[in-house]
Amino acid sequence: MTIEDLQYFNTKEGRSWLEKYKHLSDDELEMLAFSLVKQNVPHYPYLITLLKLRKKAKGKFSLADKMFFDSLSLEMATSEKIGRHIAERFKKMAKIGDLTCGIGGNAIFLAKNSKVLAVDLEKTNIEMARLNARAYGVEKNMDFIVGNAFFHIEKDIDAFLDPMRTREGKSKTRSIFNTMPRLNEILPRIFEVTKNVCVKISPAFDYKEVLNLVEKPEIELISENNENRVALLWFGDFKRQERKASLFVCDKKIQIVNANELEEIEIIEKPLEYIYEPNKAIIKAHLIDEMASEFGLVKINKNIAFLTKNSLISEGKDKFRIFRISEYKPFSIKELKKDLKKLNKERISVINRGTPIFPEKLIKDLGLKDGNEIFVLLTKLKNDKNYYILSEMIK
Repeated sequence: MTIEDLQYFNTKEGRSWLEKYKHLSDDELEMLAFSLVKQNVPHYPYLITLLKLRKKAKGKFSLADKMFFDSLSLEMATSEKIGRHIAERFKKMAKIGDLTCGIGGNAIFLAKNSKVLAVDLEKTNIEMARLNARAYGVEKNMDFIVGNAFFHIEKDIDAFLDPMRTREGKSKTRSIFNTMPRLNEILPRIFEVTKNVCVKISPAFDYKEVLNLVEKPEIELISENNENRVALLWFGDFKRQERKASLFVCDKKIQIVNANELEEIEIIEKPLEYIYEPNKAIIKAHLIDEMASEFGLVKINKNIAFLTKNSLISEGKDKFRIFRISEYKPFSIKELKKDLKKLNKERISVINRGTPIFPEKLIKDLGLKDGNEIFVLLTKLKNDKNYYILSEMIK
């Protein structure tokens, strides 16, 4: 994808081609290339790519049909739902520097209430960000600069940073010290100007690395439908607590923060009637004890995120997956096979918390298929021995 591609499909003629073929499926778009060549359609490879990406982007952006992407930028972009959530904490700031703006997935929503300086090393990213800001009607609130974030840290800005986590020829990095720019290098420079900074990092980050930063942040984990999507580090006036989990469950947003003081949660010898597994953002944000305290739950192991109780809670079910236990035993594949044969099930879902057993291998060894007819929970009890728990999920 080139600047010329973007410029062409922002013309009346280019938009007409996008409109003409927007209803085609991905398979139909694959077969379209020969026809486009015969029709002498300019920039046709990006036409096909963009139409595919716009379909894919509908899960992230409400105006995806008007936006511009390439594959990597769409993968890395913050979704609209989360972008709006992040922007809420910035809304009183006069000017914000999005110093690694990409295609504008965050900058667009920051610009709803503030002036935004959008900076990126890639000229194509800046052009996509400009066009995407136009689609959302906020272009007038933004200035766009192709350049290095280090050289555009202005005195009158508060900062948002979403460093690149891809590495050529390698998988995406989880480390906050392998990003571009490197956080341990750019944060001290930004802190010379402002302490009001938000950094988006991998939700699979290492807490030890965060503790090695020059300032201690608030750590926020954000999940959508029980999948961790984003981790945020909030500094300066943005910081409100130590840890926070924000859960997007269907159309609801649920927020949990760390308690300053908690009584020690009881650890019992064996599970009770129900197992409660907190939302993944709650687990990663180390808020399991807060959940146990709030809902009267107890632990089955000090280091495991499964909680238990003899009854169903009446409120707060969106914060957990809940399982009704039918059987639990010390782990033995022979015994597990017997128990599953009695149940006459062809599919099982396996959830592992704390054991060295690989769920995919276990399903294969059992001769079954992956599914959710019955749930096998692999875990450790108080005695630190491996157990399996047969259960059904409560909907």
